[in-house]
Amino acid sequence: MKRTKKLLTLIFALTCIFTFLSCSQKEEEFPSKNVTVIIPNAPGGGTDRSVRGILEVAKKYSKANFIAENRPGAATAIGTSAIANAKADGYTIGAITVESVILPHVGQMPVDYTAFKPLAFTIGEPSVLTIKTDDKRFSNLKEFIEYAKANPGKLKVGTSGVNSIWYIGALLLKESLGIDFTIIPYESGSSDTVAALVGGHIDATTVGPGNVKNQVDANVLKSLAILTEERSPLFPDLPTIVEEANIEPFTIRAWALMVCPAKVSDEVYNYWNDVFTKASQDEEFKNFLNMQGLIMPIGMENAEEVLKSDNELYKRVIESIQQ
Repeated sequence: MKRTKKLLTLIFALTCIFTFLSCSQKEEEFPSKNVTVIIPNAPGGGTDRSVRGILEVAKKYSKANFIAENRPGAATAIGTSAIANAKADGYTIGAITVESVILPHVGQMPVDYTAFKPLAFTIGEPSVLTIKTDDKRFSNLKEFIEYAKANPGKLKVGTSGVNSIWYIGALLLKESLGIDFTIIPYESGSSDTVAALVGGHIDATTVGPGNVKNQVDANVLKSLAILTEERSPLFPDLPTIVEEANIEPFTIRAWALMVCPAKVSDEVYNYWNDVFTKASQDEEFKNFLNMQGLIMPIGMENAEEVLKSDNELYKRVIESIQQ
């Protein structure tokens, strides 16, 4: 009887040890299954390409098998909400875009930026005010402002769709400069906006430099100013809207940010934060962005601060136009 009791005690002890070792091994093996990465945009665009690019580089720093899944729709609200509502086990992560700090203020997104823990930006593209090079009415920002003031409502400034970042940029431009022009939103996106400018259907646009680069290089279009507080090292000769117009500083930029659902554990968050911070700083990823004609994020190291400041800026702009 005593021998049987000792044997049972030994078996129980060994079972506990093996269970502990098994649990420890499982923790060390994270991630041990496929990781779904939700992209809230359609395939082929800047956000999609930048996310897929950073996932390739992230394989250097993680053994994860990433499954990229595009969930476009409702101006990114569908995919963004899917990330926020995903199981917080670290096996569903994704990217959010600047629309996540715009659409909640117009009732078009059921979650806001606080539903996520930020990892690393994949792109950060500022807005630029661009005109046709052969426009005889103005050749610099000062002349553009003077013409707009002398001809209120006459100029047509094209943007991407209503409540997109470039649309908000145009609104803020009007407000800050104290001028009046007609905003023409192109729901089909920036490429059609640029085509309209080249074709003479609009007078200017506020899309990103990546959207107009080919036409600017060909001297068909000319960028007058970058809508940021400081000059970009990528475009050192392009003056900022602040220095040219002597107005209160602001920055308009499109971005994509790798995130986890907010409720993931600290251990899971720290793991992914380490992986994507390293991947975003890797020269291979920077070269990828350059090859793709995408704008790397600069001066955006503190993601939480960017989210907070952008959210406050766009909330103020939207509230001002709703009054």
